[in-house]
Amino acid sequence: MNKKVVIIGAGLGGLATAIRLSSLGWEVTVVEQGSRPGGKLNRFSHLGYTFDTGPSLITLPHVFDRLFNVCGSDFYKLIKPLQIDPLFEYRFDAGDRLTYSSDLPELAREIERVTGSIDDVKGLYRFLKMGAKLFELSEKTFFQSTPMSRPTFDDLKSLLSAPKLHAWGSYDKAVRRHFKSSQMRQIFQRYPTYVGASPHRSMGTLALIPYMELAFGGWYVPGGLYRIVEELVLMATRAGVQMEMSTRVSQIQMEGKRVNGVVTTSGQFYDADVVVSNADPASVFDFTDGVAGTKLKAEEHSMSGFVMLLGLDRKVEGLRHHTVCFSADYDREFNFFDGKSKELFDSNFILISGNISKRDRTDLLRNKSISQLQIKSDKSFFKHLLLLSGDIEVNPGPVQFPPNTQNGIPNTQYRNGLDKFDIFNKRGLHFFHVSI
Repeated sequence: MNKKVVIIGAGLGGLATAIRLSSLGWEVTVVEQGSRPGGKLNRFSHLGYTFDTGPSLITLPHVFDRLFNVCGSDFYKLIKPLQIDPLFEYRFDAGDRLTYSSDLPELAREIERVTGSIDDVKGLYRFLKMGAKLFELSEKTFFQSTPMSRPTFDDLKSLLSAPKLHAWGSYDKAVRRHFKSSQMRQIFQRYPTYVGASPHRSMGTLALIPYMELAFGGWYVPGGLYRIVEELVLMATRAGVQMEMSTRVSQIQMEGKRVNGVVTTSGQFYDADVVVSNADPASVFDFTDGVAGTKLKAEEHSMSGFVMLLGLDRKVEGLRHHTVCFSADYDREFNFFDGKSKELFDSNFILISGNISKRDRTDLLRNKSISQLQIKSDKSFFKHLLLLSGDIEVNPGPVQFPPNTQNGIPNTQYRNGLDKFDIFNKRGLHFFHVSI
């Protein structure tokens, strides 16, 4: 008789685990509290507009290809991802712009043009060299090991050969040692926010992220990244995985020190020899009444993005797939989120992602309508919105946030019906959703 496993959460990790365990002969049940799978990689549609609500690109497509290969599929042939170039356009408070190409020589020329110096180009090469060594170390150790496993002798040898001067210290200090210009420091200080961290409180090991972006590229999926989830669900169900949607787990049931299944809020019991949690790590503490997991304090939670989904009935010219607008004082933002200052900062940076526009116009190289916008404040957003929306007249006056906010920053999700944001319903600009 096959062993049974219950997987809590149908995010990418849960789906990948389900497919791999099913291929090894396990009887797999995935229990998901939401109405659709995908977790953070999801989709929202309304009034003919469709949005990816999570990532706007992927950086390691070969990892997905390995997963697809488990089921005999080819990720590249089935999904047909498109490589994005340039990866970003950065706009600085003083008006400078930098096009961040995935072509390294072109990027080097652009950095020299914007900074007026070759010093930061040399710093870029040194920083990427450090990132490459860290990635190689991760490939040999972390990426090949199971969580909490003991290091092998080869792991220890790899650690001894890893860069030590900057990699194990502060990420912010590593950036400052490699880059002299404020523009380059802002660009590279942004990377820890990918994982909800502040550059001031992160280790230099995160330098592997910008290396991975340039080495493996940033990729978009025609039709939206949620197509990856749809294909994974198809593969899982064909492999016999049982998907239970809109089913919330209330407890991981245990006999002694071993689990024997999960109980849902409706009282249903799913027996299991093993339970895998793809839910928020802190929830395991609640599921097990403190036997497993860790109870996090409020200040120990990572940062999240404040995301607004905006739909336009026109194409906005001049926007890249990602256009990032930086504030004048980037450190001030992180001082607020690091708890060093209680004063809300005046400005912010904005990320505009051209994901899926109305009527599913999926050719991102020709149609660059705004579909996702991430901000961290409530002050300068409208100035940038005016800039990016062309002839749409937006005159907000005092900003009125919905109830249940803290310091003007929403601390929960809001969907549709945001009457207090009626300033957006002007000449083709539709505001559908705000979340953190």
